[in-house]
Amino acid sequence: MGKGVFIWRKRMDRHIHLSLGLPGGGVFLLTIAFVVLKALGYLDWDWIWIFSPLWIPFGLVGVFLWLAGLIWGVVFVWHWLNEIV
Repeated sequence: MGKGVFIWRKRMDRHIHLSLGLPGGGVFLLTIAFVVLKALGYLDWDWIWIFSPLWIPFGLVGVFLWLAGLIWGVVFVWHWLNEIV
């Protein structure tokens, strides 16, 4: 599906329900809420924290991938050393 707001229809027992889907779900809405609160003066945060819902998930994935690579590297070296001995 493309980016942006999209609406789809679900058919259930003769009733049609319209659902509104946003890319990123709650992350998108939370970022918009933080920007609006900052613009209205209710938040005294730095802009990096206003946009944190957008970058924190990428940071968590990066940390996970780094740890997975580290574990894989340790296991690889351990097996390699056991083959030499």
